[in-house]
Amino acid sequence: MPPKDSNYSSMPFTRAPDSNLHQTGSTRAKKATTACEACQKRKSKCVGGEPCEPCQKANTECVINADNDGRRRITLKRKIESLEQDRDLFERLVEVLRSDDERQVPEILSLIRNNASLDEIRLFLTESRVSSHLLNIQIKSATSSSQRYMDVRRISDIPLYEVPAQPWTSVTTDDSFVSHLVSHYFTWQHSTLNWIDRDLFIADMRARKLNSRFCSPLLVNIMLACACFYSDYPEVFAVPDEPSTRGEHFLEEAMRHLAMEDDRLRLTTLQAWGDIYTISYIMGRDRLGSQYLMKIADYISQVMDNRQKMISEANEQATEMARSIDTALFGLFSQYPVAILSLHQPAAINRPTDLEYFPETHDPRDLWTPYPRQGEPIAAHTNCLKNGLFNQGLIMWEVCDYLFGDEKTARVDPEIINAFHQRFENWAENLPECIKLGYASTPGVMEMQ
Repeated sequence: MPPKDSNYSSMPFTRAPDSNLHQTGSTRAKKATTACEACQKRKSKCVGGEPCEPCQKANTECVINADNDGRRRITLKRKIESLEQDRDLFERLVEVLRSDDERQVPEILSLIRNNASLDEIRLFLTESRVSSHLLNIQIKSATSSSQRYMDVRRISDIPLYEVPAQPWTSVTTDDSFVSHLVSHYFTWQHSTLNWIDRDLFIADMRARKLNSRFCSPLLVNIMLACACFYSDYPEVFAVPDEPSTRGEHFLEEAMRHLAMEDDRLRLTTLQAWGDIYTISYIMGRDRLGSQYLMKIADYISQVMDNRQKMISEANEQATEMARSIDTALFGLFSQYPVAILSLHQPAAINRPTDLEYFPETHDPRDLWTPYPRQGEPIAAHTNCLKNGLFNQGLIMWEVCDYLFGDEKTARVDPEIINAFHQRFENWAENLPECIKLGYASTPGVMEMQ
């Protein structure tokens, strides 16, 4: 608004110029955004038009090159750069899909399906080329409108076994994390250190019944502690970013449950002792592991003496209990001589002689599936592997008796050592073809060999 004391009210309004009126010479000409080529050569102002006024007067050809427009060049440059980036992204996506990379392909597909932006996908591809460090990207949660940052590998992580965290552990309430660890355990550790019937354990864990026969908080927590050594999730550390605390939070809870147990024989306690020794060995606590071996030997003896009683008490699950007990005994008897050999100790229990071998059924459902990288499952031949490990353990049992037993001699007899060596060669030669090296071997087969 004009000031109140102005004389605007007495001034006549001025009529707007008619756009159709001819511009006179007194009208100021506007400079064209792009000068014609002739005006550029003359270094004169170009007022635009086709032809422009200077070219009309000079009778020269008037040619305007739109590509010389500065503003247009900037816009065009930006558009070209954007198209080049999109083309580069497209080519890199095609390259990844063609490579059939077991890690990148599922992660890329998961990003796309989770509505990640092109910039997020481009960032993932760039970071994947530079390093294998964790990459945090911003995505929209499927259940919330709020945004959160997640490790891209966790987006594509599909656990082999979906199990609940509660009521089994108080360390975490994250079902996905617990499922991740359980899947690691049964993929890698259980392939060789097999003293748990996986299917019975998973079924009882999913049922969430604390009084179940094939799952217990003690067993779950010690399994999770062992599995922490196969995972790179930050939650595996009891103290953030402290590698020396890997799995210790689950181990501490497992030992608390062990201390609260009564004297009643439990299959899950025998199985837990196997993992308690395993994690002590992994952590380098050999002296403690030596004490645990004595506990394992004592518990094995008790279970063998009370095997029929434990089976009859299982009632409708008697068949499952018998199979699970035999799996535990086979697995622990197979690994026990390996442990005492590494510790240079004699056996604290007698060598098993009356266990029945598992039938070599070659069930097509008996598969080993890679995890966390997704891949095609292969035949596991679990029963053949259990029998092979057990026969190997029997030979090692006699080696330990000879080297560290009560009747050991100061001098090792080369002929006896050669005889042991020949027995191992015969063992390897007589293995079923399905668990010999070169036959689509699982980690368990390779470790046994």
